[in-house]
Amino acid sequence: MVRRLFILLLSSVVLTAFPTLAANVVSVGGGVGAPGEEVKISVSLATDAADVAAAEIRIPMPSGMTPVDGSCIKSGDRLASHSVSASLNGNDYVIVIFNTSLSAIPVGDGEVLRFRVTLGENPGQFALIPRVKLSDAAGNAVAATAKGENLTVAAPRLSLGSTAIDFGRIPIRNRHTQTVTATNTGTAELRIDRMDCSISELSAVPV
Repeated sequence: MVRRLFILLLSSVVLTAFPTLAANVVSVGGGVGAPGEEVKISVSLATDAADVAAAEIRIPMPSGMTPVDGSCIKSGDRLASHSVSASLNGNDYVIVIFNTSLSAIPVGDGEVLRFRVTLGENPGQFALIPRVKLSDAAGNAVAATAKGENLTVAAPRLSLGSTAIDFGRIPIRNRHTQTVTATNTGTAELRIDRMDCSISELSAVPV
């Protein structure tokens, strides 16, 4: 009984002294910009053991977004002995990290790559959720999870409740008012400073 209790206590001490390590995680950052602007995107890698030697990161590009050619570069010194290639394959921006000598990526957490994306014209928030494959020096898969943030195109977008007004029959010299609802469905402030009419008998006033 005493021996069994001693073993249980020893196991508890070992588990306390060596807590569970975090998993391997690839994170793709987000960004905000106006239509047509270039936004820098950060790629971070967290590794819990020195067995990750290569990686393939596939980032689906939202419609209208274009990675800037040659903009994918290494950040920091964890990939100093590794090579990086990046290209657009269909809608996927594919980043490959490799080393001909099969050396491992140093354990750590933080940004390892960055690249730029030219934003499209449509305002909105678009998730950059990567698909990730990590492998060791022998080519065996290493468990990994992936996280992504939003890429935001900041611009207003005007939506009208109606695009036509029917005034019907109105007595001469009488006044009649019709309204049109304007809604901002974009991601930046919409300001309507003036409304014009092409017909001299009509006037438009923003409320």
